[in-house]
Amino acid sequence: MVQALADLMGYAEDKREEEARRRAERKREEALRIQVTDLLANGLETQVEPIPEDNYQFAMLVDELGRLDKDDVVGKLVVSGYIDHPHPENRQRCLECIYYKPRRRWCVIDEIDLPAEAEWWCRLWRM
Repeated sequence: MVQALADLMGYAEDKREEEARRRAERKREEALRIQVTDLLANGLETQVEPIPEDNYQFAMLVDELGRLDKDDVVGKLVVSGYIDHPHPENRQRCLECIYYKPRRRWCVIDEIDLPAEAEWWCRLWRM
């Protein structure tokens, strides 16, 4: 009985620690979302062209992003061509991209790994 109680207390402590980690991660993500939104809203110029026309060009762009520091938010936005509205010509947007996670509102390409809103777009858009 004592061991069962100790196990239960340890489990509760693990759950509290896990929840604290989740809260800290949500807080970090929200701060990053505000930073990205502000950068785009304030006119950060990004490289919206050329759009990769094949898998090779796509891979080259991903490779270029991979050479950036993982914390280089501005660099990632510029190279990937993030914009805070749908693509002006074809109206593509993150919402239809295979790399967009709508519940999290996030681009899950490892080399980008940034917040994204449904109406935004980047050069790595894929359906």
